[in-house]
This record gives sequence, C-alpha cells and structure tokens, in this order.
Amino acid sequence: MIYKRKFISGIAIILFTAFSCTSKNKESEPSITVGNPINYLPYSQLQNLGMENHDATMPFISLGKGEYWIYLSEGGATDGEHSHIIRAKTSMSAIDTSTVEDIPISGIPAANVNDYNGWKAWMMNLYEINPDEYLAVLHYEDQDVKSCESFRLGIAYSKDAGKSFKDLGFILETDLPDSIIKLGNCESKINIAGCGIRSDEEFIYIYFSDMKQEDRKDRHIAVARAKKDEIIENARKGKNVKWSKYYNSEWNEPGLGGHSASLGTLGEYHTTISY
Repeated sequence: MIYKRKFISGIAIILFTAFSCTSKNKESEPSITVGNPINYLPYSQLQNLGMENHDATMPFISLGKGEYWIYLSEGGATDGEHSHIIRAKTSMSAIDTSTVEDIPISGIPAANVNDYNGWKAWMMNLYEINPDEYLAVLHYEDQDVKSCESFRLGIAYSKDAGKSFKDLGFILETDLPDSIIKLGNCESKINIAGCGIRSDEEFIYIYFSDMKQEDRKDRHIAVARAKKDEIIENARKGKNVKWSKYYNSEWNEPGLGGHSASLGTLGEYHTTISY
C-alpha cells in the first residue's frame, strides 16, 4: 500500500494506491487500483478556522489511535502580531473544529517598524524530543513596505507538549542573503522555503531552498545540520546554536548566508520536503 498526500489550493488530497502482483511465472503487468481523493480540508473550512491566508505546511503531533494535533499557520495580520498559529485535533478524514487552540510563539524579534511590526512567522515542521518537548522549524518574513522583504528560517522550543513555543532565533538564510535593491526599488525577493527535518543519532538536519545568483536560476535543494544534543540542551536554556550548510563534501559553511551544495533542482516557487 502506498500512501501519498498532496496539498493543492488549501485541500489535502489523499491517494491510496493498491498493487496486486501476479505470479513470477506469468508475464503480465501488475494491476493498479486508485481510490477517490478525500476532500480533507477545503478552503471554506480554512476560512471558518480564521486561516483564509494559510500559507504553510501542516505539521502533525500523533496522539495515538489515528488521532493527531494538526497545526495551521499564517503570518500575523496588520494588528501587530508576529504569527497566527492554531491547532486542532484531527483524524485522517476530518478536523474536530471544537478543539481549536491558539498556539502562541513568544520572543519573535522585531525588525523595522512597519505595518506588520517586523518579522512574521509560520510554523513549517515539528521535531519531537519527547511527548512533552518539541522543536518547531519556523519560516520568517520581514515585510517592510518601505524597503525590501527579508527571509529567514529559525527554530522555536516547546516544553508544554506543543501548546506554546519560545522563539530561539534565526538559523538559516540563502547564500544570497538579502533582496536586491537597484535604483531604489526592490528588484528580487529572495525567499527561503522547504523546512524538511530529519535526524540521526548525532545530528538534526533541515532541507531547504537556497540560491546565490540574483536571477535565482541556481535555486536548489540544500541541507544544513547541527548537533542534536547541543540543540536540545541550548533550547532548554532558551538559547540558539549555529547551523552549518553542506558544501564541497564538508559541513563548514555557516547557516546564515553560507554556500551550499545542490541536492536537486527546484521550480520557481516553494517546494517542501517531508520526512
């Protein structure tokens, strides 16, 4: 059984594909059956949840027996908030809207004073330390209308089973760190996306989009890492750690602005990697 999940225009489409193979002695193609998509989260429900501008992946926390917390997020609106993140209990087929909770993230830094009060944050992925402690990968945008947008990835920590988070700061930005300003105008907005996360015994890895050319033609998937024990130990103290990008078969490039190796090409827009 192969399980695939795609998010298209606010709708999570679930495909189940069953393969039944014939005997090795028979020369025939395997039969393939595809089930109907499930209309899991239509845009109308996002609107009802106050998430009409939802623009992020939807990380889950497993509660067992096919039940989860699902996290939905959009950047803070023009009311001075830095983020708008909620969670609700869900099965694989429906969200229980009666369980919706607001998920605050404290400590998100201010940037230039503007309509959005500095950095806005989206929650892109979650890493479980234990059932009471989680790390969240955040996507930030400084949408200063008077200059150019800036973009970062960062990390936050929860010690209350994902009910709230403390921002720990920036960890990654592209090789081309800032938008390009020419003749007083913002010519190129350099976004960083992705936020796929995995770990092994020693490190936590984050996969993201990177580039260094102003025309963005070298946009690619990249990876950075930091030591798992150091991340967790410092997170419990409210501190950040430095991350390193993979480049030239080494892990020596700084996460904030360093070079990165291409692990594959990307399209023009966001590509998200899940693990």
